[in-house]
Amino acid sequence: MNVTKQQFNSNPRAKLLRDISLDITRNLDALLHQDVDKEQAYASIESLSGQLIAAGVVSNMHVGRPQEAFNDPVILAEYVGGQLLESTCNHVTSEREVMPIVQEFSEIQAGNMHVLPTKNLPRPVINFVVMRSVVNVAYRFLDEP
Repeated sequence: MNVTKQQFNSNPRAKLLRDISLDITRNLDALLHQDVDKEQAYASIESLSGQLIAAGVVSNMHVGRPQEAFNDPVILAEYVGGQLLESTCNHVTSEREVMPIVQEFSEIQAGNMHVLPTKNLPRPVINFVVMRSVVNVAYRFLDEP
């Protein structure tokens, strides 16, 4: 899964899906940081998701394929788009919303670092961690620093 930006850009379908997926990812990232108007970001995500669907991308597309398949920029772009479709239907919990919960449930705090128990983690914390992971992985797979 070491497809480069240049490889995505060399195929029209891969480029289109990468560009749409990056726009969704940037909106999700902004929502996580609460750096954007929420209504506008959600409307943009909905519109961009519709573009992925119109392009034939479906949720969880290519899940379970052999890892070698993801060396193809089209397959990787479809996969990332499908993962984003699966992830964008839910409310995005922002850092601002989750930090009071993290502070309350911290077992140990050292500066800005918190250690949380793995049992009975509140749903907003789980949602935040999962979405943060989705965003980070999308940036990495789409070769976007």
